[in-house]
Amino acid sequence: MHYKYDGVDPRPLFEDHASGAQDHRTGLARSLAAAPARDRDLTQGHRVAFCFVTENLDTTARSGEFMFQLQRACAV
Repeated sequence: MHYKYDGVDPRPLFEDHASGAQDHRTGLARSLAAAPARDRDLTQGHRVAFCFVTENLDTTARSGEFMFQLQRACAV
């Protein structure tokens, strides 16, 4: 897969080209299948962060973590 953003390692990179209204999320399904069993707790203890290359959102910063939590709360 060719990835258009410099400096981004596409392995493993899982993408979804979907809206929040769609239930079928192939990228999400592939990422969960690739995760080892019982290793799906995405907390700071595991040093997992999200950095959206097409948006100005980086969860390693306090403001990015706040915005990400706000989006999760509104998605429910």
